[in-house]
Amino acid sequence: MKLIILKKLEVNLDLINCQNFLMPNLSKQNMQKLQSSNASSSSTAEGSHKDNLTNENSIKNGMTQENLHTGKDSNNNEKCKSEIENETGFKEQLSVKRKSIIPLFKTLYNESAVFSVDSSKIQIINKPTDYYNKIKEEILKAKNRVVLTALYIGIDQVDLVQTIHKALSECETLRVTILIDCLRGTRTSNNGESSVTLISPLVTAYPDRVEFALYHTPELTRPLKMILPQRVNEILGLFHAKIVIADDDLILAGANLSTEYFVNRQDRYVYFGEANSLTDYFYDLTNTLIKVSYKITSKHTIVPSGPDPTTNPDQFRETAFNLLDNFLSEWYAKTQILRDQLNEFADMNLKEEHSESEESEESEATAIGQEETNSVNGGVVSETETESETETEAEIESSKNKDKGKREMKGEPKLSKNTDTIIIPMLQMKQLQIQENERLMDVIMNIIDSNSDYWKNVFITSGYLNFTDEFKKLLDEIHTEVDIVCAAPQANSFYKGGGVSGYIPAVYTYFERQVHDNTLNKDLKIHEFIRPGWTYHAKGLWVSYRDQETGELLPNVTILGSTNFGRRSLNRDVEAQVLMITDNKKLQKDMANEIKNLLNYTEVVDSETFNKQERYIPLQVKLTTRFFQTMF
Repeated sequence: MKLIILKKLEVNLDLINCQNFLMPNLSKQNMQKLQSSNASSSSTAEGSHKDNLTNENSIKNGMTQENLHTGKDSNNNEKCKSEIENETGFKEQLSVKRKSIIPLFKTLYNESAVFSVDSSKIQIINKPTDYYNKIKEEILKAKNRVVLTALYIGIDQVDLVQTIHKALSECETLRVTILIDCLRGTRTSNNGESSVTLISPLVTAYPDRVEFALYHTPELTRPLKMILPQRVNEILGLFHAKIVIADDDLILAGANLSTEYFVNRQDRYVYFGEANSLTDYFYDLTNTLIKVSYKITSKHTIVPSGPDPTTNPDQFRETAFNLLDNFLSEWYAKTQILRDQLNEFADMNLKEEHSESEESEESEATAIGQEETNSVNGGVVSETETESETETEAEIESSKNKDKGKREMKGEPKLSKNTDTIIIPMLQMKQLQIQENERLMDVIMNIIDSNSDYWKNVFITSGYLNFTDEFKKLLDEIHTEVDIVCAAPQANSFYKGGGVSGYIPAVYTYFERQVHDNTLNKDLKIHEFIRPGWTYHAKGLWVSYRDQETGELLPNVTILGSTNFGRRSLNRDVEAQVLMITDNKKLQKDMANEIKNLLNYTEVVDSETFNKQERYIPLQVKLTTRFFQTMF
């Protein structure tokens, strides 16, 4: 009995000596638990709470711009940390340990095409200048194909056109495909210039090797086109996908091909090197959409490739849907082998976890039984009992080894050593009845929420924050912290614009305030991007776990591409994005750095932000947004 009391005193002395190590990282609740534990030598404190892991200088709710995705633990204090975790429940703040997250998304593998990519050849591009340089580098080294898709190509992009011309002149096997939006691409400047006038000379110079197409929404029929002027008619629907292909390399981004996007407009860009199958998928997608788009001839005339969307919109929709449905079905079939492997991997992984859980429960039950026996004997353990305990532990270890041997004979759940990153495309083209993003988003968020003991943070950014009610409900109900980054009014490209455009920043401020004021999630925060001389256009979603060794938040799930996660993206525009799931630690750290870079120029908003005079929302803006929400 004396020995037991001395052991307890020793533990408490260790805890007192360790307080200075983790005290800044503990919430008030944990500090109270720790103090209570030291005073009374009670058992492990009960209850769970959300993780802050931040120092005393953190902004409210425990997240500064600098340390949102950075851990503060020291390896030299691992022993102290471990003891405090056991005594206070601090460990509950860290993510549960998982060998792989790939099995958790098994439901999605049967819903869409699925791809495995080499994570070592994925590059997160953080600066717009680096993005532009990467595009030019890829064009110049391509030997077979180059594909560029965007909302538009800026009329000032003479350098980009010259780069394409140089690549074509130096490589006779190279073919170039360009797909942009018809309304935006034909919108003319005061000098009569447009994307079409900029690119058409390439078609004239290389009629057999350059294909230039313009997608037109079926919502804007000829009668409406006669009524609505340029710019205004674009509210009905646009082609919005941003894809760059050079041979087997792929870049997915949210940026258009215009100077401001290459200089001082923050966006998101991810490069996939030698992603053969994934690149082929987006190459085929582009060609499928071209079959229902207008084409620019070598004589600079515009001709439809299929049914004209302005005169025969119903037939256009039917034709486009059939083409896209066949495209999706073919790629689902092409990726069946990987799908089968992923399903098998998921099933075996879940069986292994279940088996390990049973073994753990058996070990705990044995240990508890032994403790009870010792307690009955007044805490005095004889040599005979010690020998018996040793034999019991040996038997348990032997049993574990036998079970392990059986599992190894059956085959451990595993994929190819290079298969640590999975990509699932999520297309959204509601006007053409293609709604993968809408269909899969609920599934993804439910998977995240069902594993909130593992995932601790959802980070979302949108240049145009206009979430649907359904998405806001998901964010309200999810059991993780939520951080949203959007453009401050000064970082909106329409800031101080002329005419109706000048009201657009107020529209998005109104949407932003609705999210801020009406959320039911006390762990939801909104950050605004504001950087002098810059605008903000980034879009994406990251889901992070908290690393058990470092305490830092590391994203291992992300959605990237053209969607703004808003009503317009969901209902009106042609969008292309992907879900990326990765077990690769380096890629996770690169994405954590990506988030940090986005946060460098942000400020957290609160109620006082929206009460400022410059945030006043005119009545006409409120009425407009009520009736035309899907157009923003």
